[in-house]
Amino acid sequence: MGKFNEFSRSIRSKIGKFLFDKKQRAAKIFDFSKVETILFIRNDGKIGDMVVATFAFREIKKAYPQKKLFVLCTKNNKKIIEQNPYVDEIYETSGQILKDLSVYKKIRSKKPDLTIELYEFDIGFFSLFALRFIASKFLIGLYKKHYNLFDLSIEADFFSKHVTQRYESVLRLLGIENSVVSYDIFIGDGEEKEVEKFIESTSAKTAGTDKILINPFSSSKHKCFDFNKLMNLIRLIEKSKLGIAYILCDMRKNFLTRNIKNIERVDSGIFVFCSRNILTAAALVKKCDIIVTPDTSIIHIASAFKKKTIGLYLNFSNRQEKSDIIWGPNNPNALIINANLKNKRWKNDIKSIDDDKIVALIGSML
Repeated sequence: MGKFNEFSRSIRSKIGKFLFDKKQRAAKIFDFSKVETILFIRNDGKIGDMVVATFAFREIKKAYPQKKLFVLCTKNNKKIIEQNPYVDEIYETSGQILKDLSVYKKIRSKKPDLTIELYEFDIGFFSLFALRFIASKFLIGLYKKHYNLFDLSIEADFFSKHVTQRYESVLRLLGIENSVVSYDIFIGDGEEKEVEKFIESTSAKTAGTDKILINPFSSSKHKCFDFNKLMNLIRLIEKSKLGIAYILCDMRKNFLTRNIKNIERVDSGIFVFCSRNILTAAALVKKCDIIVTPDTSIIHIASAFKKKTIGLYLNFSNRQEKSDIIWGPNNPNALIINANLKNKRWKNDIKSIDDDKIVALIGSML
C-alpha cells in the first residue's frame, strides 16, 4: 500500500508539473525594494516547522515594518502564529479543494509581490496549482531549479546544517544580515490561565520542587514511547526523587487514553496534563524546568523559551542527510540523545535509548 501511494503521488506530481509548471512572464530580476507584500507558504501542517519560521517573520517585520507579511498554513499549525504580531494576515487551507480555492482567490486578490516556499521535496499536484493560481510576481524556492514557476531557487547544501540556515539564506536575499535566530511563541491569556490552574491543583506536591515535563509522543511510531518505556521512566524518576513529573497527554493518542489512570501517580508527584491545543502545551513547557521529548515540535517550543531540554532523536550517523542536525534544538540549554543502534531489540527507534541515561541527564541538569 505504501509503494502504491508513493507511485500515485509521483504520477499526480508529474501531471501537475505538466499542467501548471509554466512561466507566465519573462525572466525577472529580483528587486526587493519594490516588494510590498510577502507570502510565506507553510501549509504542510507541521508545527515545529512553523515555530522555526517565526524568527524569519520577526526579522523581516523589524527590518521592513511597512511591508505586509502573509502566511498560508493549516489549522494544525495556525495556532503557533495566531497571536504573532509580526504576521499581518493568516490564510488557512483545509485540504478540501473548493474551500481552498476560495482561500487562494483571497490571496490572489492581494497580489503578493513575493512568495517564499521552502519545501525541499517535489511539489504535489494541488500545491503546484495553488502556486500557479496565486500568481505571485516573484517566487523563491528551495531545490526547485527544475521547476519553471520558480523565479529563483536556492541550491546550497543544507543536508547537514540546521534548518534555520535555510531561512537565513532567504533573509540575506532580502538584505537582512546578522539576523537573531530565536523563535517566538505568543501564548494567549486563556492558555496561560488554564496551565496556571492545573499547576495550582498540583501545588501540594510541586511547591519548591523542580518540574520535569515528559512528552512521550511524536509523529512516527519509531519516535514515540511505548507504555512500558513511559512507566519505566516514571518509576526511575520516582526512585531518584528528582522532582515532580508532568506527562504531556493528547487524548487522541490511544495507549495513553486507555491507560491514563495507570500513568498518574499523584502520591509520588506524577501528574497527567491533557493538552487542549499546542498553545496549552507550550504554556506548560514555559512553566517547567526540564523538558524530555522525542518530538521536534516540543523541542522547538522549548527552544523558544530556552528551557533545559533532553531531545530524543533517531540515529542518522550513517546517512547523508543529518536530520538530527537539521531539526536539532536551537537552544544552548538542550542536549541530544540518539537512538542506540547497538541495541538488538530495536532498530533505529528512540525506545532503544537507555532510561537510566535519560534520568542521569535530568539529574545533571538540575
